[in-house]
Amino acid sequence: MSEQIAPQMERPSVIGPDYMEQLKRRQALRQEALRQNLELIWDAMQAGAVKRIILSYDCQDCGIDAPTVSFEGTSDSVPFPEAIRLPEAVDAMGLPAQIALIFPDTLSDVAWLCVQIVLGRSKPEWNDGAGGYGEAVFDLATRDLSVSHIQRIVAHEAYTFQA
Repeated sequence: MSEQIAPQMERPSVIGPDYMEQLKRRQALRQEALRQNLELIWDAMQAGAVKRIILSYDCQDCGIDAPTVSFEGTSDSVPFPEAIRLPEAVDAMGLPAQIALIFPDTLSDVAWLCVQIVLGRSKPEWNDGAGGYGEAVFDLATRDLSVSHIQRIVAHEAYTFQA
């Protein structure tokens, strides 16, 4: 007995006709949010005399540990960068307005949000399965954000033996 596969046009549509348009609009909003949030970060780094922000993260089994953030180029005469409060970060994740009060506004939190936007755009499944880890560097001199991500791949092989 063989199974016939229905032609593509006869299959029921699971995704609505405007799905691609919504996806493009959401990606454009995230890209604009990334741009605006990076401007907030560059301004805060300039004001706080921070030359580089290095953010290390690790996620396993769909859980994400709080990233470790370090600041390079700070001086004792300037307040610790973590104390820098940014104007309200641009919400690119479609979060409800009710939680706006807890939306990230510290330099570290907004930096982590930017890294998540880049990872989500470049590798959508970056925290699926066994997860991954990496490091992001915000460099004020070049106004560049670079993310190095390592994806964990876990392989299993199953065997059945009979005597």
